Amino acid sequence: MITHKPFYLLRHGLSEANKAGITAGGAIDSPLAPEGHEQALAVAKILHLENIGLSRIFHSPMKRAHKTAELANTHIQLDMEPIDTLHEILLGDWEGRPWPEIEPFFNERIAPPNGEDEAQHVLRVRTTIDSILSLDLDAPPLIVAHGGTFHALGLTYGYAMQRINNCHLHYFEPWPENPAMPWKLTVFDLEDEDQVIKTAAPSCPTIQEIQ
Repeated sequence: MITHKPFYLLRHGLSEANKAGITAGGAIDSPLAPEGHEQALAVAKILHLENIGLSRIFHSPMKRAHKTAELANTHIQLDMEPIDTLHEILLGDWEGRPWPEIEPFFNERIAPPNGEDEAQHVLRVRTTIDSILSLDLDAPPLIVAHGGTFHALGLTYGYAMQRINNCHLHYFEPWPENPAMPWKLTVFDLEDEDQVIKTAAPSCPTIQEIQ
């Protein structure tokens, strides 16, 4: 479904909307909160300490993702490219509403009125990621986008992603032997300011198993 090449995927840092506990999809361009700046700089340090060879940074055009990409690029100074179709899911009438009020609808996989339904969102994300990985790149790219990007990728394979924390760097390595989810996911964390811890991402049950 998606070109099988390795890539890194990063959700943006904590935004002002995240901090306020309100929904901000593709129609609310919430900036990063100060904490989000610090999170992105921690990712910059991870990229520097690990000497991760990247080809380019692709990012959502939204402020929170663009600024995260810019800060994460502090040491490595790669070319950056905005991708219009990497924006967050369009939440329609749910934009700007308190998250606890909207979360049950997400859990029940109800489409937002006047927004993107699940199939539209998954198709957009799948097509966008595939178009990036289909490029002739000499090393894995870093893609900076949104929590919804992770969930849409999981749903591409009928997989239910667990909640993705702000600015938690993930490495997607092709794993064709696993038909349920053909990517091995590794996460990176900064410990004691100068040590990077790499662990396997928590396994997620398939949608079929949790229904």
